[in-house]
Amino acid sequence: MRRKIVRSKRPAPVGHNMRLCVAFVVTMLCAAGLTYSVLTGVELFNEYQEIWDVQNDCIAHMVSLGIERSEIIRVGDTCVVGEG
Repeated sequence: MRRKIVRSKRPAPVGHNMRLCVAFVVTMLCAAGLTYSVLTGVELFNEYQEIWDVQNDCIAHMVSLGIERSEIIRVGDTCVVGEG
């Protein structure tokens, strides 16, 4: 003969629900912070890449004018001839 399992009808302790809420909020804050960090990093990389490409065009133009590459310096979003 099998015994019937009687489950308690007591609600979960109040502290348990609060801990779940706090854990959920902390997890969501961490996820939001990570997402923000990744998006900011991607944005900064894209800006850096854009400046780098503009500088490369400037360098290519100066090299085509006969200026040695070792004399060309990257400055801001352009390049200048200087002592390298």
